[in-house]
Amino acid sequence: MKKFIRIIPFAGTTIAFFIGSGFATAQEILQYFAAYGGQFLLVIAVSMAIFVYTNWSFIQAGTEKATERPGGVFHYYCGKYIGTFYDIFSVIFIFLSYVVMCGGAGAAAAQQFALPAWTGVFLLAVLVTVTVVLGLDNLIQILGKLGPVIILFIILIGVWTVVRDGENIMEGIRIVQNQEIELVRVGNNFFSSAVSYAGFVMLWFCTFMAELSAKNDSKTVSNGMFLGAAAIALTLVVVSLALLADIGQVADSEIPSIILAEMISPVFAAVFSLITLCGIYTTGVPLLWTVASRCFPEGSGKFCTVTIVLGLGGAAIALFLPYRNLVNIIYGINGYVGIALIFFMLWKDGRKLYLIRKK
Repeated sequence: MKKFIRIIPFAGTTIAFFIGSGFATAQEILQYFAAYGGQFLLVIAVSMAIFVYTNWSFIQAGTEKATERPGGVFHYYCGKYIGTFYDIFSVIFIFLSYVVMCGGAGAAAAQQFALPAWTGVFLLAVLVTVTVVLGLDNLIQILGKLGPVIILFIILIGVWTVVRDGENIMEGIRIVQNQEIELVRVGNNFFSSAVSYAGFVMLWFCTFMAELSAKNDSKTVSNGMFLGAAAIALTLVVVSLALLADIGQVADSEIPSIILAEMISPVFAAVFSLITLCGIYTTGVPLLWTVASRCFPEGSGKFCTVTIVLGLGGAAIALFLPYRNLVNIIYGINGYVGIALIFFMLWKDGRKLYLIRKK
């Protein structure tokens, strides 16, 4: 029981980092999973298998002190030159992902509360910036508590919708597969969608998960990651079914999850909107931390300064780009670049296993 209790914060942290604006709003679930109709289960299976392997590998890299120098995780897998490319690319992509979080906060504020988008954008930016300045140890405590709460709310909406409108799921699958409704989706088939999804997520987790492993017991971090991944996979299944059940209502929505919540109750929708903002916050924090810590050592004066500049700068950029396009373009393109890293990881891990067995 004590071992299980110890892994909960790391499971919660995994969940909280995973649940960004695209996940909490269900926009990425719509584009990556539900948009492929009955093949959504294949997208989930492939993407989550990659997610589990890559994070397990990042944890092992952390135990081997791969985070002792900037970009060390990428150099660990890819060598000096390709590792440097991935290091620079990942920093840019992770910052752009933070911009997506800001855009999601603005869309939520506008759709549910009829507020100017900039209020949601800058409120999120301020909260995230302050939290990052507090440091990584505080992040684990905050994210570990919020993650399970957020995912339970998302599952609740999905289950409620499936129970109420479950008889519409097969019709929704038919409509999607016959392209009777226009949907924005990533990739040309289920496999390319799964690979792209896993690719952008793994770039989020690379440095962060290795750093967690370097500062904590790797077995505990691994078990927490496995538990978190199981909860995420379950949520993806439930929410994909819910979206397919009401595909006509959510297809054109910036924030499909709030549409589903409103169909339950306007009051519940208002509460869930706040939960959505919490989900965006829990991912925005480690994203901004990852970029700032890559620039300067955590806790230094320069770290605090660059955190503030990046935090507010990302919010400003988000005001000029449509949220749905942010999710589709930034996640889609970067996902394909990110997934190339897995070949270097397989080579590194395979070679290490071969040398161990050879002994």
